[in-house]
Amino acid sequence: MSCKLNRAFSIICFNNDLSRFKLFKNLIKLEPTDESGYLGLGDTEYLVRGNIDQAISIWDQGREEAGDSLPLLLRIAEGQTNLFKFDDVEKTLEAVDKYMSTLSAQGLERNRNWATASASLFRGKMLLARNKPVEAIGELKVAAD
Repeated sequence: MSCKLNRAFSIICFNNDLSRFKLFKNLIKLEPTDESGYLGLGDTEYLVRGNIDQAISIWDQGREEAGDSLPLLLRIAEGQTNLFKFDDVEKTLEAVDKYMSTLSAQGLERNRNWATASASLFRGKMLLARNKPVEAIGELKVAAD
């Protein structure tokens, strides 16, 4: 039996934060090597409570327990970008690039395209914040394609 849940559905349907947190914590206990619980718990921390640092910590724990995945890596990069932790963003995007290099070999080109666009968006934001608009435009064009 798979414990994977639609995180957006759970955020809408559970009318209080405590129910959401319990749901995802239980999911992590049931399947600690499944990224879904970490994604949901981190998303709830980030989107509902606005606690980006805690969300990143949860997603990092997911990487440790469930292994690297594009959703975890890209959420971490998004959080780091929003906290202006650009050195950390660069390291996370290096892990994204490394992970993406395996996708074509696995026949997962669609996932690779999504990840490329997402990574380029975060790189573009980072470059804009570092006052490198010409380089940022190049990355943002890749994200838009």
